[in-house]
Amino acid sequence: MIQANLTRSIVLQPDAAPGYGDLGAARLAEGDVKGAAIGFLRCLRLDPSQHRAAHELGQIFLEAGHLDVAAGFLRGALVADPGRAALYSSLGACHEESGRLEEAGRDLSRAVSIDRLDPLPAMNRVMHGLYLPGVRLSQIGEMAAEVAARIDRAARPVLARSPRPDEADRVPCLGILSGDFRKHPVAHLVLPAFEGLARLGYRLTCYSTKRKTDAVTDRFKAAADWREAYELSDQALAAQIQADGIDILIDLAGFTGGHRIPVLAQKPAPLQLGWAGFPATTGLSAMDYLIADRHQVPEGVEAHYAEKILRLPHSYVAFGPPDGPDLPPLPAIRNGFVTFASFNAAKKVNDGVVAVWARLLREVPASRALLKAEAFSLAGGIGRYRDLFASFGIGMERLTFLGSTSRADHMAAMMSADIALDPFPYSGGQTTLELLWSGLPVISLPGETWASRHTAGYLTTVGLAGHLAVDAEDYIAKAKALAEDLEGLARMRSSMRQRLEASPLCDVDGFVRDLDGALRAIWQRRCLGLPAVSLRV
Repeated sequence: MIQANLTRSIVLQPDAAPGYGDLGAARLAEGDVKGAAIGFLRCLRLDPSQHRAAHELGQIFLEAGHLDVAAGFLRGALVADPGRAALYSSLGACHEESGRLEEAGRDLSRAVSIDRLDPLPAMNRVMHGLYLPGVRLSQIGEMAAEVAARIDRAARPVLARSPRPDEADRVPCLGILSGDFRKHPVAHLVLPAFEGLARLGYRLTCYSTKRKTDAVTDRFKAAADWREAYELSDQALAAQIQADGIDILIDLAGFTGGHRIPVLAQKPAPLQLGWAGFPATTGLSAMDYLIADRHQVPEGVEAHYAEKILRLPHSYVAFGPPDGPDLPPLPAIRNGFVTFASFNAAKKVNDGVVAVWARLLREVPASRALLKAEAFSLAGGIGRYRDLFASFGIGMERLTFLGSTSRADHMAAMMSADIALDPFPYSGGQTTLELLWSGLPVISLPGETWASRHTAGYLTTVGLAGHLAVDAEDYIAKAKALAEDLEGLARMRSSMRQRLEASPLCDVDGFVRDLDGALRAIWQRRCLGLPAVSLRV
């Protein structure tokens, strides 16, 4: 009805730019992204000063991965409205996704300085900090505490009920809050566990904060009750969670896209946990626990987390291997050269990482590098890294850039390489697991932050802790040693899947039992009136 009224208005006043802007906004609210883009483009064509339309187009193209186009619209919006914090936040996201971390930092800091009441710019800056070389765990905790203070000032607690002692032995009802119930790394990491909990008799309810759905969404819907949460206000969503009788609310977003941090701040459930989607503290007093393991969050660092740490015995996630063909023989034997590979997002590949990788390529004659990321789907995304590698003496003849592809082609590209190079300080998550499944050993350089330790946890769990470096020199030496022993590399490749399958990483049933025990333990403590404490299950 709203679209129809707007369309009639435009027919009567076809040169009225605001009408097309309103039509674009209405279409966007209904999930018609293409129709929304058309409306906003017509609005701008009639009146280039319509900064709202330019901002929305920037967001649409940012979501689609067209980063240069998105940045162009956002810069245009800033010309018309230079004092809007949200525009700097969006432009910072564009720069971050394309690997321009220094520019992104300036934009995000500008957004924070413009609007000190809105917590969103400060949340974005915390997330950005996880990608920056040299940022300490203590700094991440301090930035998160600043965000939490802003959120807590605006929060309107709904006062979750207090469970009774006689409820301690029943199975708690779980709520899952996320915008990533689809083909997404977070979904792949948690879905096997939720399906397993459903088989154990848990009642699960998914609260979806984004419209996007696909075949993975269907699996979540089969295991849980489903709530469309993206159109609910924070108050309405908190009330819905309470009405559903949720005992433990599991948040998969933290400060990432699709988050509903203000809802969490209201504490609608007796227990609230963070898991998998955000590798850092939120700083929120309303969050009780973070699900982790001893590798991701080593003992002794709890002071930097507002949440208590719930450490599972092996790994904080389980891995359900993808379907696909058998592994081909080591490509280096056929090619006559070693191919190093990275399949991580461009924002993880900072200048220091490129410097180390370039030096490795120089020290391993004839070797090549394969880099695949969504940002490399367009020439603009490749250009920056082409020039950066060139500044370190590596030409395009030794580099292959790949952008987004089908899932099958993505896995085939992984299997076409020999050795994987983990970025730092933000290491690979689901990507590392897929690389291992594709037969590639992964060289990693873990640091203090949780974000830097994903691969460290996986490698230790499968018995490959020897591939963890202590510094850049060691990183290069370990990768070079692998490249110079093709027979050993071939043996490692042929046994990698068996190694994974025999490890706790692929023991989904065992992981579900561990998670079940952890959830019951903290639920019993809550029912008995005991405070949250860090636990090792």
